[in-house]
Amino acid sequence: HEVDQCKTQIPEQTTPGATLLCSQQRAALMKSLLNFIKRAVIDANLAVQMRRIMETEFPQSLIFIIQHSQYFGSSLLHCTVSLITNFIYQEPAQLTMLQNMKLTDALMNLIFDEKLPISRDLVCALPNVCSALCLNERGHNEFKLYNNQKPLEKIFRIIFSNKFLLSMRKRKTEILETAHMLGTSFDELIRHHPALRKDVMGILSEILEELLQSATSEDKCVSWS
Repeated sequence: HEVDQCKTQIPEQTTPGATLLCSQQRAALMKSLLNFIKRAVIDANLAVQMRRIMETEFPQSLIFIIQHSQYFGSSLLHCTVSLITNFIYQEPAQLTMLQNMKLTDALMNLIFDEKLPISRDLVCALPNVCSALCLNERGHNEFKLYNNQKPLEKIFRIIFSNKFLLSMRKRKTEILETAHMLGTSFDELIRHHPALRKDVMGILSEILEELLQSATSEDKCVSWS
């Protein structure tokens, strides 16, 4: 119901640069509902009910939130992504159903969205999204090369982007915590999907090489103080 209300409030973006945000009250309510469902998904006693919910129009509401990430914001988007990831982990047999509903396509397109709201929690959740999407052969093949694009490379470029790094600059302890979280997430990704190890290491090496070349070719000093 709340998502349906939002659909009526999002106008056509006719004004360049105009951005409408979801009201704080509605966003808080939706976040509470999503957090409740996110926890219910991992409760074995509610497995049947959760499967039934995901077989309704609910996934279409999740797709709408993902497709309008700027309107709903990074916090609500993170809740949505985490809910989907939790459900796939708990019910891997239902991944094909979500693929047919285009929910996984929405997640993949989110990775390549240039207007993706950047936050620590959301970026740190991306490796888990990758792992969940690769739990069947169809998902693994799509993830390796999605519409002639490389999702893993895009995720690493988000991590090393100025926008994300500058958002971590405020607190050095946050930088260390984020590095640990990302390292652990990618370690889990490689452990569960060994076939991706070569891709992960190759892309990481390529980006680090680009950073080294940039640092040696430009007369600039980068400081985090």
